[in-house]
Amino acid sequence: MHRPTTLPTRLLAGLVLGGLVLTGCGSDEPGTPEGDPSTTGSAPSSGSTSPEEAAGPDASPSSGASPSEGESAPSTPSSPQASASPSPDGGDAPRAFTVVTTGDMLTHFVLQERADALRPGDGYAFDGMLARVKPLVQSADLAACVQETPLSPDNEDLTDSPGTFSFNAPHELAEAMADAGYDACDTATNHTFDRGVQGIRDTRQVLRDNGIQPVGPVPPGDGGPRQPVLLDAGGATVALLSYGYNTLNAYGTTHNREMPWMDPHLYRGRGAEGITADARAAREAGADVVMVQMHWGTEYQQQPNAEQRELARAVLHGGAVDAIAGSHAHVVQPCETVDGRTVAYGMGNFLSEQGPNRYPAKPITTQDGVLLRWTFTPTTRDGETTWEQELEYQPTFVTRPDFVVQPTSPQENPASFERTRQAMNALGPGTCAATPLK
Repeated sequence: MHRPTTLPTRLLAGLVLGGLVLTGCGSDEPGTPEGDPSTTGSAPSSGSTSPEEAAGPDASPSSGASPSEGESAPSTPSSPQASASPSPDGGDAPRAFTVVTTGDMLTHFVLQERADALRPGDGYAFDGMLARVKPLVQSADLAACVQETPLSPDNEDLTDSPGTFSFNAPHELAEAMADAGYDACDTATNHTFDRGVQGIRDTRQVLRDNGIQPVGPVPPGDGGPRQPVLLDAGGATVALLSYGYNTLNAYGTTHNREMPWMDPHLYRGRGAEGITADARAAREAGADVVMVQMHWGTEYQQQPNAEQRELARAVLHGGAVDAIAGSHAHVVQPCETVDGRTVAYGMGNFLSEQGPNRYPAKPITTQDGVLLRWTFTPTTRDGETTWEQELEYQPTFVTRPDFVVQPTSPQENPASFERTRQAMNALGPGTCAATPLK
């Protein structure tokens, strides 16, 4: 199996290169005006903490800087699991491996009610919603998701109405994610702070309790690894880095004065130079491949905006980052290959209740998503190993009223399949070297 029964065999070393907390992904909230220069964040609906609890390191990194004071430097990972074939000099030769990434897990109230109805009086049942994609997730050497909302360890203070923009999901969702085969999950979204700093701590602990490594902001006292997070993938070492464009549902934020421990995860503060520096630090810590999970873009817009394209090109041109998997727009956005490295600008919703049946203003494309499978193949010349990549994608669709994540094809739900195929190629022929999964 690609994922171990306990976390330490997957987590090799390092400090979390986390993510952030971003803007607007509610069930019917308006699209996000990303250019708004305001830095005032909305307070969480519950779970508020004192200033002392929210305090973190004083310094915040500037663009291109090394991790801020108060963050430990990357440590050297332990040796990868010996699963490669022997090389002529008696060592282990690297082998090809796969990484699966998926889009937003956004647990709206009606979806939560459905999970409750499937297990009346005894918690919540999400496993059936992921059952059809489980073989695809489990087939990867490493599988990473995007957990859009906080997770509750005791199922208290859950999402309590259909119209709320502040979420808290039952812990059974993490159990279903682990059962489906996920090894790590990006927790850097605009809903990360929906239950305050304690909610961030709770979410990280719920994921860890289920053998899933959180990749996102690390509050003071959490004790979790900071940046980079290094994970095993079939004997190779993969670094996951996670960023977003703001914190606390504010717009355009580059620095959080109250919680500076979030600053390393703001790409508008780090910039392309800072992200490249983080990726180089990950390689120095032992990463063979560096992947970035990026929460960005304009909601419900299938074309990436100028900021996305400019940042992606600058980061990929730098050569230290191998691939970028985007989220936040709630619709599938296209991919683009730059110098042999690919960015998927938006993976769409993976599990949510969004769609025109409930929210007439929402396009049918909010029920579409895409599962990405990245294959990295080593080539060694003169003692130097480089990793060539291939990207394949499996279109998905969230059914109603059961909220099952359905793999689509030209035979099963061809309309959804074709929408996603066109979205992936929307930047024009030859722009992205990606093909539908066979």
